[in-house]
Amino acid sequence: MARSDFETLLPLDSYARIIGVDPRHFNQVYCESFPDRRGEDLVWFQDHWPQPGRASRDDVAIAIAEAEELIAEVLGFYVAPKYTVNESHIFPGLVFKPLSYNRIHVGLEHLKYIAGGCRTVDSIEEGVDISSSYVDLDGDGWDEQILFTVTHADAASWQAEEIGIFPPGSDTDITNQIRGLRISISGTTITVRGQSAQFVIPELWNSYQGINGDDPTVFLQTVDVHRIYTASSEDCPPVKFVYRDDSVYPPQAFTYGILEEVMPDRGLVETIPATWDGTTWTISAVSCSILKKPERIMLNYLSGHPLLRGEVHPKLSRAIAALATARLTSPITGGGESVNKIYYEWQRPAIEANYAQNVCPFGDRHGAWIAWQIVHTMFGSSNSFSL
Repeated sequence: MARSDFETLLPLDSYARIIGVDPRHFNQVYCESFPDRRGEDLVWFQDHWPQPGRASRDDVAIAIAEAEELIAEVLGFYVAPKYTVNESHIFPGLVFKPLSYNRIHVGLEHLKYIAGGCRTVDSIEEGVDISSSYVDLDGDGWDEQILFTVTHADAASWQAEEIGIFPPGSDTDITNQIRGLRISISGTTITVRGQSAQFVIPELWNSYQGINGDDPTVFLQTVDVHRIYTASSEDCPPVKFVYRDDSVYPPQAFTYGILEEVMPDRGLVETIPATWDGTTWTISAVSCSILKKPERIMLNYLSGHPLLRGEVHPKLSRAIAALATARLTSPITGGGESVNKIYYEWQRPAIEANYAQNVCPFGDRHGAWIAWQIVHTMFGSSNSFSL
């Protein structure tokens, strides 16, 4: 599950797949079938101190997070769905209709609006036994795949990308989620497939040594399965109207509302006052006056480029990987860059025509130029950004 405390939209395991790193070695695992060959130091570590001068998984996570933010700054939207919490807007001063503020148009900070509300996690089943789910598909002595199922009466109404797999008892923050899995739903059955190396016990990564994958006890024996979705309620309001109330301390009071899309790709929505009755929202007319009207609007919503089959779009994944690699300050291999020539290719200075004219906003490395070409090819004809 190659993880880091630095949140990324592109899973670390997906980065390893793009650059061609063995998933076992990337997850710090070696075994008899896939040894860490002497002189090459194929095994990766969480921190760079076990191998000074060599990129770690945390280094990669930081570079990926930076790359995603750079791309989002240019595009105006995230490369994958991401939640925005408590985005603040000053309440418009001249919008009375009259004495009400039923529908106010707001331009969101992040385009490609998907839904209003907050990230919510519900437990499907905790402590799912996966001890017998590791499978050797090709007879090489290594159980390279994990395959297990979970059933739930409501599963047929869910989307596969809503299913989250976590180490037992862990926090359900996205940084702990085992991502990059193949998840499908058929009726009430949820099927999960993945690389066994993604299920290494996370605590074992806090070591300066590789993990012996021939020892079955180094892999998780149980997992927690949750549903992750966007909830809209008074506890997770799409809109909070904030106004001054000197009768309480702190002198703030709130009313709530919902968001309605107007031009979602351009991040244009309407805020609509509403009341929550414990089950549904009811739209309500709210009166205000010059002396008592909201000071601010706080928004919670999900936005970003849609996933493709549950993953970051392949072209955008490659753009993120190229830009992240270009930004790394340490090599990604331990035995000479001939092992992974892609590092040198994406790190070398770009020499393309027009590059000297500062066309690329991502930097002066070839990986940055590749990322810019992908982004411009996919979205250059839109009005999301301009050259």
